[in-house]
Amino acid sequence: MAHRIVPHSADATLDAMGDAVLSVDASGAVAYLNAAAERLTGWSRPAAVGRPVDDVLRLVHRTTRQPVPNPLLVTMARNATVGIPSDSVLVDAAGRDAPIEDSTVTIRDGSGTVTGAVMVFRHMGSVLAQSRQLAHAALHDPLTQLPNRVLLFDRLETALALASRRDRPLAVCFLDVDDFTDVNDSLGHVAGDQLLQSIAGRLRVSVRQSDTVSRYGGDEFVVMLTDGAGLANIGGIATNLVRVCGSPHQLAGGAVMVTVSLGVALYPRDGRDAAKLIANADAAMYAAKQRGRGRYRLFDIKARPASSATL
Repeated sequence: MAHRIVPHSADATLDAMGDAVLSVDASGAVAYLNAAAERLTGWSRPAAVGRPVDDVLRLVHRTTRQPVPNPLLVTMARNATVGIPSDSVLVDAAGRDAPIEDSTVTIRDGSGTVTGAVMVFRHMGSVLAQSRQLAHAALHDPLTQLPNRVLLFDRLETALALASRRDRPLAVCFLDVDDFTDVNDSLGHVAGDQLLQSIAGRLRVSVRQSDTVSRYGGDEFVVMLTDGAGLANIGGIATNLVRVCGSPHQLAGGAVMVTVSLGVALYPRDGRDAAKLIANADAAMYAAKQRGRGRYRLFDIKARPASSATL
């Protein structure tokens, strides 16, 4: 029978741990596993104790499915702390993969002789999910879930590099909700937030998946359009964006109607970098707003009349 590495008195404490604990004796046979390790491996303690550790703690490469050297055995052989490679997964008794992270150390007796090894490991699913959530939060507006400025600039710079290589145009639209403060003042900030969410949703479904709709800040949105062929009808696209945002919005307190002003800057005519294009689209938007509400206007660096429309 395998030598018991963990004393009986420690069982309750180890079973209460959220992390999995598995130990082996000097021969590499399983000596102990706690409740969390039972759940992760799919092996019960009575069935696992005394079996070769590779039977209970089966580790494979995520892609090739080749066996990965067991860290408990490697730790004893090298007399050093090791961990599993990051591209490894644990295959449980039912054949299901579980990404894990671990820490493995040797166990020594009073004379310093290695008598086994113990591994503490945990399922990485919740950690990975939390990491993805943090990454999403860093790049998206919390109210609308649209890309924020950071992600917008990243996507725009990437799209500009591609447009330059392929010699294709690209459009940046800067959109502002007309008299948005009136909504907040008369209906409250909750209604204002609902209105922004409604506009965000309409913009998102009005463009292609390859385009980007971003909440730039406050009641301002930026739309990046990358369809070079379709941009020949940029006036029609701008008109549609102004129109869909100007239709009644059903909020909790009832229907609300607003208008939006929109400015357009085209690559490469109106700028060759992200900051310049956004700034010029913003300038065009203000030019449209000066002509009235619910309009779009194309940026024109010269003083000649620029295209504009009213719905």
